[in-house]
Amino acid sequence: MFICSWEEARGTSRLVQPDVIDDKFSTYTHVYITNQLHSDLHVHCASKDDDLGSHVVPSNQFYTWRFKINFIESTLFHCSISSGRLSGSYDIYKALRDNYGRCKRKCSWFVREDGIHGYREDGVDDLDFSWQNAEDDLHGN
Repeated sequence: MFICSWEEARGTSRLVQPDVIDDKFSTYTHVYITNQLHSDLHVHCASKDDDLGSHVVPSNQFYTWRFKINFIESTLFHCSISSGRLSGSYDIYKALRDNYGRCKRKCSWFVREDGIHGYREDGVDDLDFSWQNAEDDLHGN
């Protein structure tokens, strides 16, 4: 576990329950990245203060971590995600985007052939990222 003055992060492969405290600075946010591809997914996430390391996520499995947003709400987790010829780097959690109704306590991402799909806590798909690097021959060009 990495501990900073205002931010805490922990990468794990098991489901954890959020703390039941309503203060936004003492409540954990949980991020889930689910691999819906037919091959392994390589994920490397980091914030300004914490490097969560590289992880291999098998098909139909997920990678998750939890953290507390910092006091000035600048918490940002950026992830490099790849599988075969598909790859890209994405802002998976941004406090100013996500902490106000999108996914304050649970941010879910599903990685598919057509890109990375982000879901709000109410289950609505509201944020999609295309693959940044998909070799042309993957699409028959």
